[in-house]
Amino acid sequence: MNVSFDIIVRDGFIFDGSGNPGFKADLCVKDGKIVKIGRAVLGSADRVIDAEGLVVAPGFIDIHQHSDHTLFSIPKCESFIHQGVTTVGVGNCGLSIAPLSEKYRKEIIRYYESFTFNLDVPYNWYSFDEYLCRLEELNPGVNVWPQIGHCALRATVMGYEGRAATSRELEEMKGLLKSAMEAGTPAFSTGWYAPAYWAETSELIELAKIVSKFGGIFTIHLRRAGFQEAVEVGRGADIPVEVAHYNGEGVPEARAEGLDITYDAYPYNASSSLLGHILPFWVYEGGVDVMLEKISDGKVRDRIRRELKDFEWNKAFIAYLPSRGSEKYVGRSVGEIAESERADPVDVLCDLLLENDGTGLFVYRDRRNEAYVLKTLRDPNQFIMSDGWGFAPYEPYNIGKPHPRCYGAFPRVLGWYVRECEIIPLQEAIRKMTSGPALKMGIKDRGLLREGFWADITIFNPETIIDRATFDDPHRYPMGIEYVILNGQLVIDEGEHTGVRAGKVLRRT
Repeated sequence: MNVSFDIIVRDGFIFDGSGNPGFKADLCVKDGKIVKIGRAVLGSADRVIDAEGLVVAPGFIDIHQHSDHTLFSIPKCESFIHQGVTTVGVGNCGLSIAPLSEKYRKEIIRYYESFTFNLDVPYNWYSFDEYLCRLEELNPGVNVWPQIGHCALRATVMGYEGRAATSRELEEMKGLLKSAMEAGTPAFSTGWYAPAYWAETSELIELAKIVSKFGGIFTIHLRRAGFQEAVEVGRGADIPVEVAHYNGEGVPEARAEGLDITYDAYPYNASSSLLGHILPFWVYEGGVDVMLEKISDGKVRDRIRRELKDFEWNKAFIAYLPSRGSEKYVGRSVGEIAESERADPVDVLCDLLLENDGTGLFVYRDRRNEAYVLKTLRDPNQFIMSDGWGFAPYEPYNIGKPHPRCYGAFPRVLGWYVRECEIIPLQEAIRKMTSGPALKMGIKDRGLLREGFWADITIFNPETIIDRATFDDPHRYPMGIEYVILNGQLVIDEGEHTGVRAGKVLRRT
């Protein structure tokens, strides 16, 4: 009997995501699911892919990134699907774009302008459930795992005040968080951004307890108290913890004591953030407009100068500024700009923020040494992530000079650190990109190549895969990603996007 499938992947070298060695087999897809894995499978298909010499892996899962801020304008999320990423974890660092409140709506949107790159975000929602519905209507080009962020939660209730929440405000946050969990958000994130920065640890514990009751997880961009706070929240709320863009210090010890804690890191020694976040945090009390008023004052600038006397200005490169007159500064360091214009770097920074209405992004190059990357890659408690935004290398979406991780994080690991440097085995790198994060995120039917699982599949050439994005020329797709199947549909075909948007919003069930 001739069995008919939608797609047959023939003679590929299957690395199933478990961390086990690869094996030669065929893989068959029908109605969005993997239905057969085996040798010399009989049957026909609408599309047969010859995968001889290619690695067939689960679609990569980027546990930590910020494409929620660009997805409504760039729904195909090309800079990630071309990396083989089929699922993106968003709402990180506390920076989800929902919920919203009428009272503080303007301030929240203003704060996010640097992350949205002047792209259109409709903000036609208030509740987290309404936001998830808008995402589903978008038909995204990747699966979206949507966290609720502490910054948005806190700003919705109390704006950008730099203080502890009152008991009434905390109860209001709890109510919004409970509603978001009921709507299907799988996680709660916090981070080193306003206004979450000013919250007490006790506030985090009380909020995380609600998430724990729903079976969710807690993710954290470390704040003032560092790694110890992550441990304290995990224990106090009895909740699994994921630490964002971290070096892993203390994780093995905390796990040995029974805490479900892991971390993620990107394979670069440079970081990136809001340009205004070079400034001390007290400058942001009251929001972006108040910040702009403060940095117009010479006395305030003098105080900033004193507090930033050790900042390495020559490592802070401008990645994005929206105003036309500021384009000449993109790609240059604040230190170099200051030297060429015979100005103080704090004045340069403040003037650029004023000229660009508080909006801008920078890349902090050479922030760490290469040993940081090697150490995290070798640690089984670490997952690969990008911490990037979704872009495309054509107008109008090739914006500024963002961190090359937006186009290259996953191929960089597979091409440079696995093939060329032999830092970790291929099967372990794939586990860190697939089943590892899926397990932590509570995604039970993705991250492994298993019969009955959703057909999220990345097929690449292990001999040619490599990142091509650089700091000076970041808008470049990688090499070697030949095919990407998303929910059973072919999205990348011989390296080219088919135009199909087959993503789903992965609500917690």
